[in-house]
Amino acid sequence: MLSSRFLQTKKHNSLTRCKKNNKRKSDGSDQTSSKRIKINSTSKLCKKEKNTMLTPSIQVVMTCPITNQTFHDPVVYKNGKSYERKALTGYQEGIDYSPNRILKEIIQAINDNNLSILPDLLECPIHLERMINPLILITQDGGQSFDKQNDILTFINEKQINPLNNLPLTEYYLVDNLNLKKFIQAYVSFKNSLQNNPLQNNQSGEKNLKFHTNK
Repeated sequence: MLSSRFLQTKKHNSLTRCKKNNKRKSDGSDQTSSKRIKINSTSKLCKKEKNTMLTPSIQVVMTCPITNQTFHDPVVYKNGKSYERKALTGYQEGIDYSPNRILKEIIQAINDNNLSILPDLLECPIHLERMINPLILITQDGGQSFDKQNDILTFINEKQINPLNNLPLTEYYLVDNLNLKKFIQAYVSFKNSLQNNPLQNNQSGEKNLKFHTNK
């Protein structure tokens, strides 16, 4: 019963995400060219502006503690912390670490100035609510994150099945995705600060969110 329920939830969530994406495309298709022109015309100015919106807490979660560079291909080790993949030489994917797929998508969205998709990226793929305590499965087909909920934990412990793809779990680690958790906390704090400061909050608060990343 639990297995079929998770499969139905996953199918329903996929349809919901498709509807969201289609709506976003239809709403923004006529404005794409004008936005691109605006971004290009102000790119030099943006480079000179002091980045006051990038908090130290966000910089930390987007930076590998070994290379001290912004993540290009982040992975989650068994301790729950993220590192750059190339920095973990001598360790095996699926046994010692798994890709931090959501964190990588977040960084890519920021680099592409596609900040409108951040709320969707921070949603639990099972419950479709913003994650609070994201977990990640370190396994051969791992890399997906989901929120720490009792029904999910019970399902994994009892069935030994990955709730996202319904594949059996043999050797795996279920750990906190610490970098993602800290990013969510920092993002929520930033959004709250915009709501509490009308001088910073224009028609679209997320347009004020400026990041500087190493390329």
